Amino acid sequence: MTRREIQRLAQRLHATGPYYQLAFRDQPARLQSSTVAQRVDLACADPAFGWHVAESYARAALPLPDAPWPSAVQRAYAALRDPNCYDVSVRMVEQLNQPEKKTRRDLLRPLLVCADNSLEQLADLCRVSLDVIGLFETLTWNCRDRCRERIYLARICQVPGFAQNTGWLQEPEDLGCNLLCIAYRLGRTQAVLSAAGLALSPASLCEA
Repeated sequence: MTRREIQRLAQRLHATGPYYQLAFRDQPARLQSSTVAQRVDLACADPAFGWHVAESYARAALPLPDAPWPSAVQRAYAALRDPNCYDVSVRMVEQLNQPEKKTRRDLLRPLLVCADNSLEQLADLCRVSLDVIGLFETLTWNCRDRCRERIYLARICQVPGFAQNTGWLQEPEDLGCNLLCIAYRLGRTQAVLSAAGLALSPASLCEA
């Protein structure tokens, strides 16, 4: 999603609705005093805006607000809202964001930041379907439509001097953070693979 799309969608969310309750979960006082501009800025800083909207409204058993939501958000909401709605690709995205999948996730995120590959190439490299790669990026690591927003990318990649408390849980500095910084600075798939120790065995990518 582009920044403009997120801005428009964020403005359609109720000020104290499920999404903003999630966003301000550690600062409830700010939820009550926040301005529209502050809420929209928070949404624009959230790389998992699509997933957080779908998840928060599904958990609250509320329908998605009337807005032109991307099909990825609608699919995630349907799968999370109805246990009988089994969308295999959405469930795989959900699994990729579990703690035990950190190694796999820490490699996929920087690869998505690199501008020298396509989603089709990553799907082949990671041995997952194109649908899963597309959903993961749109829902939980929104970067492809915002590749020219260098400050946004620097923040989500936690580049020193740019990382800030956006209200969303950040993982501690480790190899994943280092790979993100490499992806941000160089934008080359091979550089990320080399740093991850996978340059000579790309077939093993994302099998962790």
